[in-house]
Amino acid sequence: MFEGHGVAKAALYEAQHGKCAYCEMVQQRTAQPVEHFRPKARVTQEPRYVTSTTGYWWLAWTWTNLYFSCTTCNSPARKGNHFALELGSTPLTPEQLPPSEERPLFIDPAAKDEDPIAHIVFVQAKRGHWIPRPRRGSKRGSYTIDKLGLDRTELVTLYRNHVERTVQPCLDDVRAALQRDVPREVHHAWSRCLRRLFHPKAPFHALSYDVLDGLVPTDVRIRWRLDLPRPWNLSRP
Repeated sequence: MFEGHGVAKAALYEAQHGKCAYCEMVQQRTAQPVEHFRPKARVTQEPRYVTSTTGYWWLAWTWTNLYFSCTTCNSPARKGNHFALELGSTPLTPEQLPPSEERPLFIDPAAKDEDPIAHIVFVQAKRGHWIPRPRRGSKRGSYTIDKLGLDRTELVTLYRNHVERTVQPCLDDVRAALQRDVPREVHHAWSRCLRRLFHPKAPFHALSYDVLDGLVPTDVRIRWRLDLPRPWNLSRP
């Protein structure tokens, strides 16, 4: 195997704090695929969408096109070689680099100008489950959830466990401080909660964000001046 492959995989694992770029599940080892966001060899043709007919071979080792991904998200049944574009979009031509007129339906998990929370929202369902749904009917959110299976049973169980074991204890501390009506305690409890949930190595940042956003009402946050920044603004080193 090309020696650089192992080096790239280890570097991506470290840069992503051991988490899959797509589902945010913590991986215990580096023996997972190096994911090409834009598929290098070929693109699965999808009749309903625009796709490249050649693959993105010239981006095969472009760092911004590489992610560490879990085996499930990167499987042929999931992300694999799927890479549909919005209708009216123009695929990249050889040697052309993004950004361009190409508009992927997949949400790019690390692009600087991308806001995944604008497209996907976790909503509370029955029996303590939290399920990802397209935010305001986002086509990109819908496509990303569907192709990656972000609502698959395995993940929904992990989402529930994360909320029950990690998010709820933080919220209990915040609510207790609110009951005591002591501003300093409220702010300390909120800050501790943000640090714990959005530590770079913590899983499921997007889920934690939506749980806080949904269970701590906006009027309460405004009254107590409790900021809820986007997760990546909190988790960057």
